[in-house]
Amino acid sequence: MEAQFTELQHRVRPKEFIHELVAHLPAKYSPLRENGDGLQSVYLTEVVDAFARVVLERIGAEATEVIRLGPSIHEEDRISPAAEPTLEQWERREESRVREDASLPETSRTAIIQARRGQGLFRESVRNIERACRITRVDRAVHLVASHIQPWRDSNNEERLDGENGLLLTPTIDHLQCSIAITAAQRSGTSLRARSWV
Repeated sequence: MEAQFTELQHRVRPKEFIHELVAHLPAKYSPLRENGDGLQSVYLTEVVDAFARVVLERIGAEATEVIRLGPSIHEEDRISPAAEPTLEQWERREESRVREDASLPETSRTAIIQARRGQGLFRESVRNIERACRITRVDRAVHLVASHIQPWRDSNNEERLDGENGLLLTPTIDHLQCSIAITAAQRSGTSLRARSWV
């Protein structure tokens, strides 16, 4: 979700009008103490509409614009097309395309689909190059999966099976690498370089 933050010109201190807020504080996980001091032990908390209304009224005109735009933002979300598919949905759709591609022999289709899951021919190709997880140093094959450096969904069929496009990783590191794209190991040595894939 995109968000834009603007520093308030008319800043407010809840402590100065805590007498108006105290009735709207939650009994548990309150963001404020009854004297108006912030409660540092609470990380995330919900505030009721009445609490928000009091704060927004104190802020004044700057908050009025936020209140005015709120319903139109919700309406835009309601009428906008469906959200982008998740990476998993995207890869499943691509996998279906491969499965239905009559120009590929059945054995190739099977190998390409297994490669998405880090198994089969792709795993064997990666194991011919890699010996252990570059992050955790785990080297027992049973604890390793073959993970694509260039994501499976962004690769052509040749790259999907190419051991040079893979790393052996523990499942947790593979999940992080695939889901939030934190790093890719370079082929030379064990150094790492940051690379964003999403």
